Amino acid sequence: MKTSGEKFELKHALARILLGRHCRACGEFFQLPSQCKPDYISSSKDRWVEVPTFCHHCNPTADTEEAELIRISIYLQDRWIAKMREQNELIPFTSPIGMTAEQRWWWRAVSYTQITCRLSLLQLSDMVRSFFNSPSNTHNAVEFAEFEFTPSAYYKYKHCAFALTMQSGSQWIFDPTGVQFGVEGWPVISRRHWYFSPDKHRQVQVWRRLGDYKSCCRGQLAGPWNPLDESDSEEEP
Repeated sequence: MKTSGEKFELKHALARILLGRHCRACGEFFQLPSQCKPDYISSSKDRWVEVPTFCHHCNPTADTEEAELIRISIYLQDRWIAKMREQNELIPFTSPIGMTAEQRWWWRAVSYTQITCRLSLLQLSDMVRSFFNSPSNTHNAVEFAEFEFTPSAYYKYKHCAFALTMQSGSQWIFDPTGVQFGVEGWPVISRRHWYFSPDKHRQVQVWRRLGDYKSCCRGQLAGPWNPLDESDSEEEP
């Protein structure tokens, strides 16, 4: 974490992107084994585009609660980035020459999610509830919340994200727009105790029931609410 008084700028995110591969789920830098092939998606705009793959800790194909959450989170984040791209056809910040397709993907994710976290509370809340609690899921969320918090001073802005409590009792943070601050340290899905670990310097300002921000914007006032316990287990299941 920066402590020198320096403030986040897009060039900082760019520098990390250019270092190499980052996990699509957790955002951490990793070396892809030579025998592994990158993942691809079909895109009407880009034909076949190389996209970030996963580190060995984040396996979206496993039959686990975490893997299912990764799959849903990435799907929703992809839809959000695509929606923001449709509304702004020109990429907000030009991609530097010489980037790989994967690096361009990350740069677009950083660019198109800039200052969209409050908008995501308005437009993603219904999808968060329906996708994370669906009859087709093996593992479902039973409690939902949205929250606003202040990251470390380095990031300059307040930020918003979603909180999930699963049937198993585990607690997770779904952050589809945290990538606007860069790749590392802003996973799309992570355990709550990791997301709020002391070294992250994240101080929650207000909790709300999922959808309350949207109701408030429609003139239906909703007060702060915290459905989560103050204590949170640090142990992995």
